[in-house]
Amino acid sequence: MYNSCGVVINRVIDPSLNSQLDLLNLSVLASIEDDKNHAVNEVLHGSIFSLPKDSLLLQGARKALSDFEII
Repeated sequence: MYNSCGVVINRVIDPSLNSQLDLLNLSVLASIEDDKNHAVNEVLHGSIFSLPKDSLLLQGARKALSDFEII
């Protein structure tokens, strides 16, 4: 199914720091920026599916899944 593995980094505050992470030789496949909508949603025990369509979490997840050719 996949020829290699890597990581998806969640709640990234500064994407320029991704290259400085020690990931045990794993590639950063995608990163999802920190999303205040998601933080509030978690406190309220909400579903990620109730987030606005333009939320950073959903945009990042959509891009990662697209890059992996899942969607």
